[in-house]
Amino acid sequence: MSRLNAWGKMFLALALASALPVSAQTAASRVPITAENLAGLTLGYVLPTCQFNPDWTLVSDGRGVYDVQTGKRRFVTFFSENGGWFSPDGKWLQVGGLASAEPGGTVYDVASGEISFDRTGVFSPDGRLFAVGSDAVYEAGTWKRLYAYGIGPTVFSPDSRWLSGDWLLDAAAGWQHFPITGSLPVFSPDSTLVALFDGVHDVPSGVLRFETHGTGGVSFSPDGALLVVNHDGVYDITTGERRFAIRYAGAFSPDGKLLAVAGDGVYDTATGERRFAFQGDFAANSAMFSPDSALVVTENDGVYDVATGERLFVPVVGYPQFSPDGTLLAVSYHSFGLVPTGDTSGGCFIYGAAENTWPVLGLVRPNSDTGVNIRRGPDRAVIESAKSKLIVFAQTADGGWYKVESGDSYGWVSAYAVQPVFIPARLPVENP
Repeated sequence: MSRLNAWGKMFLALALASALPVSAQTAASRVPITAENLAGLTLGYVLPTCQFNPDWTLVSDGRGVYDVQTGKRRFVTFFSENGGWFSPDGKWLQVGGLASAEPGGTVYDVASGEISFDRTGVFSPDGRLFAVGSDAVYEAGTWKRLYAYGIGPTVFSPDSRWLSGDWLLDAAAGWQHFPITGSLPVFSPDSTLVALFDGVHDVPSGVLRFETHGTGGVSFSPDGALLVVNHDGVYDITTGERRFAIRYAGAFSPDGKLLAVAGDGVYDTATGERRFAFQGDFAANSAMFSPDSALVVTENDGVYDVATGERLFVPVVGYPQFSPDGTLLAVSYHSFGLVPTGDTSGGCFIYGAAENTWPVLGLVRPNSDTGVNIRRGPDRAVIESAKSKLIVFAQTADGGWYKVESGDSYGWVSAYAVQPVFIPARLPVENP
């Protein structure tokens, strides 16, 4: 193979970049959020919900699936207040019904946007199985019915081998091992243990390894060596002893060395010593570390530098989460991104480094529960009526109309019929 000259290398780089999906290009160009740039984070734009797919390239709302970076709709779905749930591998989207209850709703193929199945349920982490409560377990994709399935909180083990409902089951064959009652099961990272309301059990025998005494949720540390029980404490998995007590809900850092207790502070998991205290709302329900464990954000409070304990940034009030690559911070009022009231309610607020190239998008929501008419232009024919939040791409010079998506094209809504959730100052001006 001959060597490439400078021009050849440049053209090859451009060709490779253009071959990448748009979302991959934009994600690669975003600046990571660090302690150094945290104080200067920018509110880049707002999306209808925080219902992201696993790599945060797509988001689902009540009307369809959107590209996270551009706000452009990939395909239309049936209307759903909850926005839908993506499968762990990102191949499927469930809309309508309940995520882990009785049959109902629809499954879409994310690649094609086509309807694939008429149920909603829970996908296994490897994407091969689909459990529908009070119905059956299916083979994902072919939707072949494998065996009847009972009721109860539906959870697959991380290795997809076990399924917990009203029994611990062999996920592939449906064989019953021991009954599950009283709480949402949580499996250890290696799938050999399951934490229930009364303590930690061996899988698949069901033998109780040790008891716990909390009333809240539980989670294992990334290495599986520790268990945090909300409103109780941190337990050593090997000995079953409680290392130290906590008053509220806890979340481990990705490296397992720290525990963030919402409404309290950050603790050293080895010693139980509190590194620093949070300053905000002591009624907070959640906290989350950045992927590199260098930052921690707590609900209704702010983002802290883990090394110094200093709070460096305060976003809008709500439920926060970092993107998997650590370049974005999204805030909604809870995990489904649905907000009942408030001046900044109804959206997923996206923050990042000021150097990022941000899409110029706004967001509005209907004034009334009956929805808002989307028209071909001011005082022109109605295209459709929408009850959900709408992404805004432009406005008229007088600010009286907003340009929004309708199906595969665009339409306009009256500014008098909607409440602005976020309208950037640089929003483009267009004449319908």
